[in-house]
Amino acid sequence: MLKVRGRVARRLSTVALVGALAAGLLTAQASSAVAVSTGSIQGTVSSGASGFDASEVLVTAYELEDDEWVEAGYGWPDGEGRYSVDGLAAGDYRLEFYDYSETAATEYWDDVTDIEDADDVAVGAAQVVTGKDAVLAQALPIDSSREPSISGARTPGSVLTVDPGAWVPGDVQVFYEWMLNGEEVEGAYDRTFTLTAQHVGLPVAARVTVWKPGYRYETRTLYAGAVGLATPTGLNVAATPAGATFTWNAVPGATDYRLTMQGRTRTFGGSTGGRTAMTFYAGSLEPGRTYTASVEATASTRPVSSVPATVTFTTAAMPAATKLRTYEKKARSSGVAWPAVEGARRYEITVWSKGRKARTFKTVNRGRRLNGLKPATKYYVRVTSFSADDLSRSVSRKWTFTTRKK
Repeated sequence: MLKVRGRVARRLSTVALVGALAAGLLTAQASSAVAVSTGSIQGTVSSGASGFDASEVLVTAYELEDDEWVEAGYGWPDGEGRYSVDGLAAGDYRLEFYDYSETAATEYWDDVTDIEDADDVAVGAAQVVTGKDAVLAQALPIDSSREPSISGARTPGSVLTVDPGAWVPGDVQVFYEWMLNGEEVEGAYDRTFTLTAQHVGLPVAARVTVWKPGYRYETRTLYAGAVGLATPTGLNVAATPAGATFTWNAVPGATDYRLTMQGRTRTFGGSTGGRTAMTFYAGSLEPGRTYTASVEATASTRPVSSVPATVTFTTAAMPAATKLRTYEKKARSSGVAWPAVEGARRYEITVWSKGRKARTFKTVNRGRRLNGLKPATKYYVRVTSFSADDLSRSVSRKWTFTTRKK
């Protein structure tokens, strides 16, 4: 089947063209300045269809170039149906009569519905060919037995697909146009449309037009909604007593992320271009506590956010103090210190010796000085670490030291 260049695009722009006619932007002739050396095809257009207006019929002459029917010239009939397609070089042409009001059916000269079956109209150099008259039949309606629909996720990287539906009569031609933010996407005339990061936040729609020779065009516009962001996937947590490292897969089109936990939200990210995974550390957590966190993707360019991914985790238990040591040890006092315990916010040092009541020293530091001790006395020490809410604690192993004699 040979192709007809320009027919579909022009027909899908019917509203714009009719508007131009109403505004007087198009004249009844293809051009008012035609070179003397070119030829013309002339005739009349009429129809018995109710409400027919010959001035809304576009008469187009096509010529064959590289197996394509290419528009060579066109003309608009006057109020009485007389038309002239001017500016034609010598050659063979085929005529199309298309009623933009769709009152009458599209026809090719002479009295056929497909350009491949049409008769050639031979035009000589500077020749005016007359008598190419057309009587157009009433255009019949096309009805749907199943409406068209769109499927696919509205997120970057996903492919949207149009189901053209079902129509009566069958065997209709189907044309597709994809639109973003109400504007046609150049070159997007297939059943499928691939979404990218540049589409985030923009409403996407598809226009489906069906047609069959002898019938009116029928159009449906399918609104899929705004292009959003996918929910982050692969969300994992590696928890310590006082913090958690979150990792997840980067979301196409996202520029930032929001992590919400215990009613607090942290926004971070910036440009994530080229990154396949995201990492975020949340500190100041309580040991041995169960938390629920959510991560959602956002786009700084438009007010769009994804459905959040959620994870529940428990921080590790608080470890006990280790590596206790003394410093500045004297007869009646000694300093005791240890490395910081993750998750601890304060400490209690319990000190005792044989036959004596234990004493407790409190501190928020990693050690303190113990006063009121006896000379040359062996002491036992344990350090209890407490979380900020005192709900978690750990106790070190017993450790000993002996004060100096004097």
